[in-house]
Amino acid sequence: MKARICTLILLLCKVSMIAYCQNIFVTAKSNEKKGDYYAGQRAWSPAIKAYSKALKKNKSNKKTLYIKLARCYEASENTQQAIRYYENAFKEGYVPSSKDSNQYAELLFRLGMYDKARQWIPKVILNTPNTTGIRRLEEVNSFKLLYQDTACYKIHLLPINSPYRDIACTVRDSLLLLTSDRPSAQLSPYINLQTDNHFFQLYFSCLKDSSYRQAIPLYSNKHKLHVGTAVFMNNEKKIIFSANAPAPGSDDKQRLLMYIADWDNNTKTWENARPTPFSSYYYSVAQPAISRDNRTIYFSSDMAGGMGGKDLYKVHYENGEWSAPINLKAPINTPGDEMFPYISPSGKFYFASTGHGGLGGLDIFTIEENHSIPIVKNLGAPINSSEDDYAILLSEDEKSGFFTSNRPNGYGLDDIYAFKKIEHRLDFSVKDILSKKLLPTHVILTDEETGQFLPVSFDSTQHHPYTAMLKPNRNYKLIVQKEDYTTGVKEISTYGLKMNESIKEEVFLKHRYDYYVNVKIRDEATEDLADSIIVMLINLNNGIKDSLGVFHKRELTIKLDTETEYLLVAYNKLKSGYLYLEKQQKRKVSFLRYLSLIVADIKTSSIKGRISGIDGNTEFAPITLNIKNMITGESFDILTQPDGEFSFTLSVPYYFRIYTDKKNYYNSLNKVTTGGFNIKLLESDKNTEQY
Repeated sequence: MKARICTLILLLCKVSMIAYCQNIFVTAKSNEKKGDYYAGQRAWSPAIKAYSKALKKNKSNKKTLYIKLARCYEASENTQQAIRYYENAFKEGYVPSSKDSNQYAELLFRLGMYDKARQWIPKVILNTPNTTGIRRLEEVNSFKLLYQDTACYKIHLLPINSPYRDIACTVRDSLLLLTSDRPSAQLSPYINLQTDNHFFQLYFSCLKDSSYRQAIPLYSNKHKLHVGTAVFMNNEKKIIFSANAPAPGSDDKQRLLMYIADWDNNTKTWENARPTPFSSYYYSVAQPAISRDNRTIYFSSDMAGGMGGKDLYKVHYENGEWSAPINLKAPINTPGDEMFPYISPSGKFYFASTGHGGLGGLDIFTIEENHSIPIVKNLGAPINSSEDDYAILLSEDEKSGFFTSNRPNGYGLDDIYAFKKIEHRLDFSVKDILSKKLLPTHVILTDEETGQFLPVSFDSTQHHPYTAMLKPNRNYKLIVQKEDYTTGVKEISTYGLKMNESIKEEVFLKHRYDYYVNVKIRDEATEDLADSIIVMLINLNNGIKDSLGVFHKRELTIKLDTETEYLLVAYNKLKSGYLYLEKQQKRKVSFLRYLSLIVADIKTSSIKGRISGIDGNTEFAPITLNIKNMITGESFDILTQPDGEFSFTLSVPYYFRIYTDKKNYYNSLNKVTTGGFNIKLLESDKNTEQY
């Protein structure tokens, strides 16, 4: 993985300009030694050829050659061949090092072989003295979340891509800047032995008639090696870019320096390129990004003192002076590689990383700032994949943009993709059902799939004052609450909607009125008011139980909602009873009912019944019934007889529900008789009934 990143980073390690035609192996004694030399020079293609020849002639050293081939194929981005040779080495008895364990697991992730990766991760944990394997295990178990937004984007390949590596750099108005290692007669003729391709150089493409035209080289490129990603500064008056430069006194060691030059937007050329003061021949700096106020530059570097691999840094530009580099630290930087920083038009921070949880390879992340501690969030599929995904760019409204990926089925090794965000605007109003007047309310909008709460904006000047943005192919629940009104609930679905189609809804609320009941709790034996009675009110609509306290020979008055059913339960150690309170429909603000609740000695009652089909047959028997006493909360299962008969015992008082395990059927009766009852199963979309 890291070897491939070095290629994309435009050689954050040494490069070689030796042409293929040079034969430097006149004295080499074996193909394996040739392969070792080429691999040391990061010339992967000739190294693979040399190791393959050695493998044909030397069958006794298979496992060593297999593992060397696996590493070369991995570095040259041939993931399938790398996995093949790793597995061949394992079959030959090769015991993987901690590095090999990590790299093999990464390859499995890169191809989306998550089940196989899950089996391998325990070996990674055993062989790795850090948290890489544990983190990967957590990622495997959370992949579903990273795929939940797959339908939220429309993605397509740009026609400006080539069969080589193309990386998006900057988009500004109608200009797209990119870097590519495609061959060009106008640019450097040298070959990069790491990739067998040319060195990276800058190109631009102009938007015309909603399409980006052929990429054209920037003729001001003066560098013979790599010229990397670039950004504009000071409204396109200057350009900042990375390029290779040899260390003083050495033609072998190369570093990436960051240059600033004067830019001519008309001729698409620059002049007076000079290294920035935070560049160095002791480390590399690459992939510049610039803040909207042109005062902060972000970049990736392998300078000493970081958290591991490549870290992200920033420098400030004040009064013509650059500050010293500042490490962005955790939670952004990790022991892995962090690269390709980007600041969106709204100021949101994006970057690519191998050190945070992802789908494999480089993934693109953003920072969620609406927390006490910034949260790193993976953009998920389809922006990210099991391959390398990086270098995101966004339009001014941030609803479309570009990113780079080496996922399969592209034009070349790395391709630039355009994406457009798909979302549905929900506009809704809340009104009184009678007056039709708009009501300001408390609104809760949740994604039924994830349980997440969605932000809702309010504009009192609009006919539909509430607005929210919904994702495609999702179900949502809208809950509207207002004091003295019934709660409004509305199911909203975006399935079947056209791209970016909007939704308009109206939610009507009923004014909720209270009524009062005056209850006398009497003892069945004496007919006097009962003493030391605990009273409990059960809301049958939502199951909430409220204790009203202990009453001593006195009446009680209870405030109830007209739209709700209740059970009023009275009990002590010896006596109990309950009263069913049906919901009222009257619109008066309040009215009083006078009721009596009788408590009697606690005893048990035997309930008998029979279950049958609608025509009276017992084809459903035997069947399991779950009996739940809604007053005490107790429940138990019983199995009917083959003829459908059953019986059970409950303590009085009882108000119970019977659940059956017969799906798609419901119970036909809702009444218990003293002599027993029949349950007839009617076909439906529910399977419960209450008694």
